[in-house]
Amino acid sequence: MVDLLNRVLLVLILVEIMHSVVLSLRAHHLVTQPLLAVGLVAVIRRVLFVLSSEATASTAELALLIAMIAVFVAALIMVSRYDRSDI
Repeated sequence: MVDLLNRVLLVLILVEIMHSVVLSLRAHHLVTQPLLAVGLVAVIRRVLFVLSSEATASTAELALLIAMIAVFVAALIMVSRYDRSDI
């Protein structure tokens, strides 16, 4: 089950990267929200993998991953709030 979830999240990451590249090419500027979403999914995928493995995960690694999730969520909120199309 964990391996299936890992593969599904990896496919989701790849699809989101392709989607953001297509959006960037059409808009002629970098679209940040899809890239931040890809980063968030990648970190959540890593957290799930670390927590589901039999090997013990270090506290520092888990703390860093949780901090990265918080940063990605904050960045997504800020980007959606201060979108350039509103100016």
